[in-house]
Amino acid sequence: MDLDFRFDFQRVGQGLFYTGAINGFNMVYDCGSDYTKCLRGAVGQYKRTLHSNLIDMVVLSHLHNDHVNGLDLLLKDVAVEDVFMPYLVPMERLLLAVRRKNLPDWYYVFLANPVSYLLERGVKRVTVIGGEKGEKGPPPHEIPPGPSDKPRGEISIDIPDDKELEAIIRTNDPELAALIGKELLVRNHQGLVIIPGLWLFRFFNYKVEEEKLNQFAACLNQAGVSPTHPKSIKSAIKDPPTIKKIRKCYEREMCKDLNDTSLAAYHGPVGDNRSVFCVHCEEGLRFPSCKHFYPSAIPAKCYYSRFDCMGQLLTGDIGLNNNQKYKEFITHYTHYLDTVSISQLSHHGSRTSWNEHILRALGECSHWVSSSGRPSFYGHPHSMVALDILRDYRCFCWSNQHNKFFIEGKVIW
Repeated sequence: MDLDFRFDFQRVGQGLFYTGAINGFNMVYDCGSDYTKCLRGAVGQYKRTLHSNLIDMVVLSHLHNDHVNGLDLLLKDVAVEDVFMPYLVPMERLLLAVRRKNLPDWYYVFLANPVSYLLERGVKRVTVIGGEKGEKGPPPHEIPPGPSDKPRGEISIDIPDDKELEAIIRTNDPELAALIGKELLVRNHQGLVIIPGLWLFRFFNYKVEEEKLNQFAACLNQAGVSPTHPKSIKSAIKDPPTIKKIRKCYEREMCKDLNDTSLAAYHGPVGDNRSVFCVHCEEGLRFPSCKHFYPSAIPAKCYYSRFDCMGQLLTGDIGLNNNQKYKEFITHYTHYLDTVSISQLSHHGSRTSWNEHILRALGECSHWVSSSGRPSFYGHPHSMVALDILRDYRCFCWSNQHNKFFIEGKVIW
């Protein structure tokens, strides 16, 4: 038995729009960029490839504008079966609302209640994923059913309920209480999501720290917004004059944003398999060669290889530079690390989110991809990150507004 696959780091510049097709199963991981024109072009082009106007799975790593501001276009005239995302309490969503200026009106409506926004636009089911405070050790090695050539049914969400997170949602978004267990699932990041007989997904999310939120809460009171009343906070998110006042609180109190709320995702084929794949670049008109570098004197444009694994690791903007959090991350993925061939560089290849030890942990990972602008006003990807990768004889790939990378091939059982 075999299956065909293709995965694209789309040409969107400073942001991330990753798409995949697995034997007819369509998935998206994030859909946003600071380069709005590039993003709209990429989303439109992607939607034209959907034969049935159906996306089976959308994963939102976090709710920063440069990772979700293509959602309004993506969801228009397209059916979406499942969305997986982290949960943010209203105060955290308010932090996102004040983080940047001049964002589209729909984004503030989305932040006021992301779950309701998605369901009202035709998404059939939303699953919010919570993390744990510290991994207690390597999790059991869950072995999903092996390959099958039977017709594919619905995905299997084999993830435990998160009762603690459910209680938080009932308190902060009480209008969602009636949806829990129906259109809204509240789950822990342990376990697997499985395309029966074909592919598996394993999510990871850090437990949110509350220290900075407490500092921000004191400042909100001064702006006339009650930090203990969800309705007051949600109203503030959609009110520009209030946002303007609150932004002063943000700039004074918040030295760290919410990158660590990112929902990371490992995905790869089930069972013992062999993969044959190519990594291509699709270069733009401005540059004579694609940004696909190898640790040799002459950069190679594209690469063809064979692996006994086809796992990929998508990390959003998650921070891996904190040793304790890095250990939690690596422990969570203990049984999957040696199956990763391609990894997204967290936070667009930022130095502050990078941990060079991950090169050892992902010893079989040959390709490391930064999705960022060229040039980038944020210094992404950082030269130190690229050099760490090249010095370790890995391939550094740069997907930007001028060229993209895509991986296509077969899995054979």
